[in-house]
Amino acid sequence: MKYNLLGQTGPEGQTNPDAPEGGPYIYDEAPGFGDNKGLNAKGTPVDEQQHKDKVDDAGVEDTTTSSEDTTEETQDTKQYSGSLTVEQIMDYQTILKGRGFYTGAIDGIIGPATRAAAQAMLDSDAPQDIDATRGNQGKALAQALDAITQTTGLIYGSDLNSGQEETTTGDTTMYWGRYDSGSWFTSTLDGKPEGSKWGWELKEFEGLGQDDFLSNKSLDEILGQVTDGVSGPGGPEGGSEGGPEDSGSTGFQGTQLWELDGKTYVVFTVPGTDPALFIRYEADEPTLNLYYSSGRVKPDVISKSANNEEWVNSSFFGSLAEVDEDILLGNKDPFTGLADKFDTAKKYRPWLEDDELYDIWLEAFIEDRDILDEEWKTTEWWRTHTQEERDWLLLSQGKDLGSLPADAEAYLSNNIIRFRDMFKAAGVTNIEDIVNTDGESFLDWFSFNFTSGSWTEVYALDQLKAVADPSTGIELDESISTWMDGKAQGVDVSTTKRFEAQVENLANEWLGPLYGVLTDEQKADYAAMIRNAESEEIGASNVIDKFKGIRGTLFGDYDENLTYNEIATPWRNYSFQLLGQRMDETDSTFVDVIKANDQKTATTMLTEWGINNNASTLLDKVTDEIGQALGAGQVVRGVST
Repeated sequence: MKYNLLGQTGPEGQTNPDAPEGGPYIYDEAPGFGDNKGLNAKGTPVDEQQHKDKVDDAGVEDTTTSSEDTTEETQDTKQYSGSLTVEQIMDYQTILKGRGFYTGAIDGIIGPATRAAAQAMLDSDAPQDIDATRGNQGKALAQALDAITQTTGLIYGSDLNSGQEETTTGDTTMYWGRYDSGSWFTSTLDGKPEGSKWGWELKEFEGLGQDDFLSNKSLDEILGQVTDGVSGPGGPEGGSEGGPEDSGSTGFQGTQLWELDGKTYVVFTVPGTDPALFIRYEADEPTLNLYYSSGRVKPDVISKSANNEEWVNSSFFGSLAEVDEDILLGNKDPFTGLADKFDTAKKYRPWLEDDELYDIWLEAFIEDRDILDEEWKTTEWWRTHTQEERDWLLLSQGKDLGSLPADAEAYLSNNIIRFRDMFKAAGVTNIEDIVNTDGESFLDWFSFNFTSGSWTEVYALDQLKAVADPSTGIELDESISTWMDGKAQGVDVSTTKRFEAQVENLANEWLGPLYGVLTDEQKADYAAMIRNAESEEIGASNVIDKFKGIRGTLFGDYDENLTYNEIATPWRNYSFQLLGQRMDETDSTFVDVIKANDQKTATTMLTEWGINNNASTLLDKVTDEIGQALGAGQVVRGVST
């Protein structure tokens, strides 16, 4: 289903035969949203070229035309209202049509049919009914309808006039004013209703004068002059441009009207939803006619069936009277920023993913009220989730999408700090550097799983261990593996190396410099034995037992409780005395000396090594002994003869 320029919906590419001026159904959104700019006051596309391109791309027939009543008239022969714009005339035609007095086109032209309808409504009780429900609005409406009946011929909106002589619908100038209730009206200076102020008397238009509020301006133009106390367009100093969006006048625009089983509903489309989701409020005809005023175009009623896809994707929120008054009066758009903020809101409010909870929250959002705990507690979600998840729901349920309530924000921040410190204590030194391709921090994501109640504290701590130390054998949560698969390239978790330095020291102490050199994998395995034991002491003892066994295999002639350092120390001293220098303990001769554990054998091996390696002390001693044996004097070694 697509929209046309009038905001009606229908099958893509088709045209409403009763409203061909709306063009084919080719737009994804209602007028005023996206690329649907709607019709201007003349009944033609606001952006004709853009619409033509859109039609051409869709390959369908364009049925939008200018009003047939104007085709044979020239600028010189047209009559123009002195008080009503085209849009205002269309507003009155819409009111008349909604009350059943008018069946013609909403074209912004006062003709015989519009005058007859205005007279018929004046002759009825309708203005009095409106007056009774909305203060003095009925009086202003009656004045406008009476002025319409006093015209003759075809009368065009004043905003179409370009310097021609005006044909007025009254004897005096009319101006825009606003009721204290928030509704806007036009009236002569003498006819100002009770309980109202002229536009130039309102604080938000400070700096503007009477002429800035002439009735020949549309309401959107009037609202676009908001100054917030600073002179704006038309004022003495000028100012920045405003508009309906800036002033918040779009609250009730872009809505639809649905009918089912004799009941009519005002329907809001929830932005950013695919497929589209809708919320609907029931309203009677008089209420609808009141709310679709002040520049709002009342859309045609669309009949729905109970099995219609859009109907199924809609939620009923009660009576239109429950909607926040600022929205009804057009002072606030219920969906301002909703689409942009909703992804962020869901990130820290995962319970919004549940349709039932989302409906409760959205209803309260539109109605501008707090949600009672009892509303949550009646849901299936509440019955099937943990107490921790329920607690986070109640803590995070604030209406501001852009930020969490202060208590929830503090709780979340404290948990991030807590888990950051625990990861670093566990040996993950780069935990704050690990992000995914969306820029999300693993630390933030991990912490929130606990904060939101998705993980209990015991489970979160186990998962922290599994991330920091794969040797624990704890199975990683599938969501962690998925997150890691999407992390940015180049930054891996620096898993813990805790106790690896202790393992290196123990290996050197028990196995020596030759056999005590471990691979990275061996160090990690032995360190894991310490980390995963009941205590560090027990873990270290288990590692020592492993090294004892290896040392016993290498040096079996010694007591099993002696370390390598203990058995090597006597042979270090002996070799030094004999050679006059320290041997490299990784040298095979020194290792063989230790293994032999016999002085005579050691002396032979060390003497041979010393001669081959020019050990000066040993060579001096040997040559002296040779000289003495030959009866010669002192032998000078190394002197050529």
